[in-house]
Amino acid sequence: METNINPKSIMRLRAVVIAAIITACFVLASISGMAAEPNKEATAKTAAMLNRDKVKAEISRNIPFPTFVTSNSAANEVRAIVDVDSNGIISVQQIDSANPEMKKYISKQLGNMQLENRIPTGPFVLVLKFRVL
Repeated sequence: METNINPKSIMRLRAVVIAAIITACFVLASISGMAAEPNKEATAKTAAMLNRDKVKAEISRNIPFPTFVTSNSAANEVRAIVDVDSNGIISVQQIDSANPEMKKYISKQLGNMQLENRIPTGPFVLVLKFRVL
């Protein structure tokens, strides 16, 4: 027994099946909340991280290279926990360096600095490394 299948019927059937699959995906996504809106918390964290990166870059650009650094050493590294407020003012919560002179220098530089970026950051770790080229 031989059956003739109409190619147009097959194409219509494929289109209906594809449309049903696409509709099912949209329905499932809507039910699970994925299509409703992006994860606000993740978006906010990403924005905060990007802002902190901009703040770190601005701070690094605005600190002159210390004249007392004449050779490369681990003591030329400073780690600080800082916070930037909505006026661009930096508050240093903690600062550490193996070099007391470096610690004092960076504390003074950060204390006198006002940033153009005025989006509050919340506390974050700032690492500054000074290297002689």
